[in-house]
Amino acid sequence: MLGLTACAWAESLGLTPIACDVSDSRLSQAVRFGAKHLAKPDALADLVKSLTQGRGADVAIELSGSADASASALEVLRIGGTAVWVGAVFPTEPVPVYPEAVIRRWLTITGVHNYAPQDLSAAVQFLANNHTRFPFAELVSKSFPLAEVNDAFRFAEAERPVRVAVACE
Repeated sequence: MLGLTACAWAESLGLTPIACDVSDSRLSQAVRFGAKHLAKPDALADLVKSLTQGRGADVAIELSGSADASASALEVLRIGGTAVWVGAVFPTEPVPVYPEAVIRRWLTITGVHNYAPQDLSAAVQFLANNHTRFPFAELVSKSFPLAEVNDAFRFAEAERPVRVAVACE
């Protein structure tokens, strides 16, 4: 969900989002949310190099929580680029960071967790402005009434959909 939203947001700003995922179905969804280029993890660095004439990405946003993806975000950056790590909100394997590379390449590594009220306001405004442009509603595969919340959790655990809704009636 975060990756799809990030693609839509970047595309709406006139940027050129590159989606990277291990899943073909998630990559297909990313196109519908504005991704201009797609890559599997093992092909990401080559794709970024080819698209930027070897310069590298300005920003790499890691949303999966994978330590390998966090390391890849650093690898694809241009001199002066920024890696934004968002997905690792749970314990992961360590990510090798070489201080010399960070210094010589002028890299910025930042983490994002939670949000301020103005961020939530901006997100709601983005959805209000773009809910017909991108298929956000299709990401909710099933809706359950509040009385069936346990069924919703079981469904989400078994089926692994992008989102499940629980409606308060």
